[in-house]
Amino acid sequence: MATVVGLTALATAALVLVARGIWGLRRLALISSWPVVHGTVVAPALEEFPPSEGGPTHRPKLTYSYVLNGRTYRSSRLGITSSAFDFFSPESARAFLARFPSGSRVDISVSPDDPSFSVIAEGASPRTRNHFVTLVVSGGILACCIVAVAFVA
Repeated sequence: MATVVGLTALATAALVLVARGIWGLRRLALISSWPVVHGTVVAPALEEFPPSEGGPTHRPKLTYSYVLNGRTYRSSRLGITSSAFDFFSPESARAFLARFPSGSRVDISVSPDDPSFSVIAEGASPRTRNHFVTLVVSGGILACCIVAVAFVA
């Protein structure tokens, strides 16, 4: 009985890992098909968090505006999640922001369903993209282990 409960808990964890990873990867694929418009950086900034359990502590903030169909929009959304461009080091975060000085042009991917929903063209940092892949792979490995244990037991 304990083995069934344990395997069920592990199977649930595997499912959650795979689902979250697939969600992120699908969202990034969807964003890559959105129309890209040119925007203007209004205000770059850097938010810093206290260190916690080895997580990222620097989050770039970037307010930008763009015009679509004669209407001006303003946003500060960078990626598919609020943490999509978080960095571990202040140098990396500053290097990222250096690409977007105030008044510069930035490519913005705009949702065709809601033109007020936009992200900078990449949608996520390479680290975040790799995180989604790692979730899928980890969940898949866990699922394989569960199947192996179930056949042995």
